[in-house]
Amino acid sequence: MVQPATVAHAGAGSAETLTKEKREKILAPLSPINKVAKAHLIDTVDVVSANILDATLTGHCDQDELAVILWILNGVHPNMKICDLRCDNAGEMIDSMKRAAYRKQEEDPAAWKFRISKVGTLLGDHRVSGLLKYALELGFDPDWLVVKKKKKDRVSKRMATMMENAVKATIGETDNDESSVS
Repeated sequence: MVQPATVAHAGAGSAETLTKEKREKILAPLSPINKVAKAHLIDTVDVVSANILDATLTGHCDQDELAVILWILNGVHPNMKICDLRCDNAGEMIDSMKRAAYRKQEEDPAAWKFRISKVGTLLGDHRVSGLLKYALELGFDPDWLVVKKKKKDRVSKRMATMMENAVKATIGETDNDESSVS
């Protein structure tokens, strides 16, 4: 008889088991950072900020807002794909983001600490619009949140435009033919 693997036991080992399970979840390699599961992004922000911006502050944020927070703390663009980070699972993504934040912290420790406190203040006051304004002041580009369309979609759009032009040309020819007949 097989026992379910997801049952968590109350005890000292349960936190380690949950962390290990989270680390083993495989991410979609072609998805951008701002499309990763919200729970993974909350965990990442928590670790990157040295447990200052925990889930009590970031729980109400959506994926794009969490990706903006990560950009503020480590400079990694929200549209960067998981495969570009060379990660296969959530744990590797968190480690990669933590290393990027560490590099940012080493550049200017005072500015990094100020950013964390500023983000914490804005999130504590539930002023997400203030967070986005702050990111724009730091040089954030809103286009980084837009997911690029697949090549297949562009081809079908182009084909739709060509068909639309063909229909217009056909209608234009029939209208001209009718007007010349009358």
